[in-house]
Amino acid sequence: MHIIPYITFGVVTSDPPNAAIQRLSKQVDQSSWFPSLPYAGKVREAGFKILPVTWYRNSFMPVIMGEFEPGPAGGTIVYVTMRMNSVVAVFTCVW
Repeated sequence: MHIIPYITFGVVTSDPPNAAIQRLSKQVDQSSWFPSLPYAGKVREAGFKILPVTWYRNSFMPVIMGEFEPGPAGGTIVYVTMRMNSVVAVFTCVW
């Protein structure tokens, strides 16, 4: 049994790891106070941690974390874990 619920899955792409990282980086705003892209967070070669961007307060949006791994035929496997925000998980357990 897990205290904090989460979902883990993998995505296989034919893009090489560097191209997959660049492709994700184009959708993630990494430095702005007012993000204009669909996601905000950090994308690095080792992995990523991002949050969906909304223009309203929604604490139940998932935290999306992942890792890049070289895949078959020069492609990439992206392992993704989606979980609740830690503060929301604690609140939910106490409630």
